[in-house]
Amino acid sequence: MVNWQELSEAELVRVGREALRSLRFERARDVFREYTERLYREVRPVPAGILANYALALGHCNSLKEGIALCQKAQKSDRRAPEVYYCLAKLYLLARSRKQAWEALDLGLSYGPAHAGLIQLQKQMGVRRNPPLPFLHRDNPLNVRIGKALRRRKGAPPRKGTPRRPSGAAA
Repeated sequence: MVNWQELSEAELVRVGREALRSLRFERARDVFREYTERLYREVRPVPAGILANYALALGHCNSLKEGIALCQKAQKSDRRAPEVYYCLAKLYLLARSRKQAWEALDLGLSYGPAHAGLIQLQKQMGVRRNPPLPFLHRDNPLNVRIGKALRRRKGAPPRKGTPRRPSGAAA
């Protein structure tokens, strides 16, 4: 086991972020915990981006609610940090709240349009097309049916969860 007390603050941040990138979440959690506790003991504020990284590590270590709450705290301390929105979007995806993840992603891109993590996450999540009838809500049955028909017409495979009808079956 590594003794984190021997590392400088800059080294802790570097090691923690490396652990996050390599998906070693327990290690990242431990490193960021040491970093934040050190700053709290010295009554110094923790930078929002680092607090958000700690929250992301917590979320991946089965402390999802705590991670989201901590990331929201980081968001309140610095509303313009794209890294915070990136971590918040990832946490919302872990919580299976795609809508909130999109909201966090959009806000993050508005503050940091060149943030590599946000851009990659946007590509990974995909971008929704506008509904066929924009004056109706996208969940309206007309929009759903027309959207499915257009998708079939273009030869795209049906989306997951869409039941397939055998050919020749009545609609």
